[in-house]
Amino acid sequence: MQCAGDSSKWGQSPVDIDDNHVLRVEYPPLTMSGHWNQEGYANIKNTGSTVAITLEGNRNPASIRGGPLTDDVYEFSEVVFRWGSSNCKGAEHTLNGTWFTMEAQIIHFNLRYEEIEKCWDKRDGLAICSYFLQVYQLPAWDEHPLFSKITDNLYKITEPESTAKISPNCLSWMRQACQTPGYYSYSGSITTWPYYECATWIIFPEPVRISENQAQCFRMLRNKQGTGLPKWRQSPIDLKPTNTWTQKFPPLLLTGYWLKKGKATMTNTGKTVNIELLDQSTDPYLRGGPLSEDEFKLKNVQFRWGPSDSQGAEHSINSVWYSMEAQALHWNTRYGSLEKCYDKSDGIAILSYLMQVVGCKGMPDNPTVARVTDHLPRIKKMGSSITVTPDCLWWILQACAAPGYFTYLGSLTVSPYNECVIWIIISHAIKISSRQMDAFRNIYDYKWDPIVSNYRPQQLCCGRRILYATDCSIV
Repeated sequence: MQCAGDSSKWGQSPVDIDDNHVLRVEYPPLTMSGHWNQEGYANIKNTGSTVAITLEGNRNPASIRGGPLTDDVYEFSEVVFRWGSSNCKGAEHTLNGTWFTMEAQIIHFNLRYEEIEKCWDKRDGLAICSYFLQVYQLPAWDEHPLFSKITDNLYKITEPESTAKISPNCLSWMRQACQTPGYYSYSGSITTWPYYECATWIIFPEPVRISENQAQCFRMLRNKQGTGLPKWRQSPIDLKPTNTWTQKFPPLLLTGYWLKKGKATMTNTGKTVNIELLDQSTDPYLRGGPLSEDEFKLKNVQFRWGPSDSQGAEHSINSVWYSMEAQALHWNTRYGSLEKCYDKSDGIAILSYLMQVVGCKGMPDNPTVARVTDHLPRIKKMGSSITVTPDCLWWILQACAAPGYFTYLGSLTVSPYNECVIWIIISHAIKISSRQMDAFRNIYDYKWDPIVSNYRPQQLCCGRRILYATDCSIV
């Protein structure tokens, strides 16, 4: 066995488990009990160096016996996780030279020694059951529903030493790995200082498949030095059915968007097309739905697109991409001004409309969207602005004709990406022509280059719950 740390120690962990050096042994059945009971609760903690889970409350202690543990009974102490900076390498043990994304280590202590503190200097003091966690190679791979009982709560323990209560059966995903017969066992050490050689390792070879999002949730925790990625609700995201719950909301009310009085301005910002309604007799407002009692005032409508008709919208629905996305930004009037909304979790509401090119070149334009696209040749230069009729947003009515929208808590998709947005994404896509889509790509940035793409790449869901309103909620 290759040694690690102190050169005088010969029973160190972790190791590469090489089948060429493995002896097959018949053991009595390995029995685990109480790890996924419904009683009590589980406590999850960011220790500053890992995530630790303990089982608390009114429940019988979880234990393990049998197998290589002879006649001793080992009581559950905690679960800790090991991970790395990429999905290719993060588990401590390897199997025939193969690395895994993460490793979950379930630590038990020998009841013969009464308490864990008396086990450090005993060769049979601890029994550590190890589970490999592997990200499947497809980015859109669904999240493991049982492992989500852990990852959906990691945002609660972003800071070191923070804790949270979670479901008492949050370890039920362990049963999946145990269903495949066979495991490896060897005598080794704990893998943190001072590396006591007191552990009987039991390693299950069948990896538990998790999503890339679930693995990334661990990497976003802050360590004791305060480093890490603190942002948990970034946008845009893929709106996946596996992360979506249906919910009934009050009607979502849009007021003042289609008045024929006043005017609208259309501007080439050098990054996108910006539309604002001015001199309206009634300011456009958004309220109801997931916005509770607040009223949100329209600031502008901006567009996101890409170099091709097959991908350009920032949000997608179940990994289905759209050509373009129009985003109507509103600010919460409770805070007095737009500037005061950027640091509020409910400061901004963005009503998002997906647009899809249909048919081949030469197909007729969408007449309501033409009230925008017909004017784009007049604002090709960055900074140019024109006045258009106030009914240029009538295409919104077309999208609202069909019921249903998604909503979730997210961020702005432009710098500094403030996490202040309630997103409302209309699920019914607006059909546009290829010519109308090309009109957006033919305006120029500050270098006089065509703006062929301006969308932000999708971010991780990080356990957020997406809600879907199915009724006719937009009026």
